[in-house]
Amino acid sequence: MGTILLTSIIGVISVSLYCTSYGTPWGKQTAVTESKEYITKYFNLDAEVKNTSYDAKMNSYAISFETSKDGEFTIEYKSPNNFNISPGVQEYLSKHSRFTE
Repeated sequence: MGTILLTSIIGVISVSLYCTSYGTPWGKQTAVTESKEYITKYFNLDAEVKNTSYDAKMNSYAISFETSKDGEFTIEYKSPNNFNISPGVQEYLSKHSRFTE
């Protein structure tokens, strides 16, 4: 009985440490889905998700997109409808905006 309890505790701690370091699977899926929807809704790009990574210190996901014409760009997903986009990527995306001023 003690072995099962110890194994369970170690398992819970391992999963907790994994999620702290790499994010949760559902958090990653949400980040990818919402980022893709954001790009599709506001920009004329045929971008596909190429890679994702999790930053535990910032509690955010970096979502890398790849286009058939221009190459690759990355946006940071912090929470629903909260994206951090670098000035260089903002400039690139503004050239492909669905909306004109």
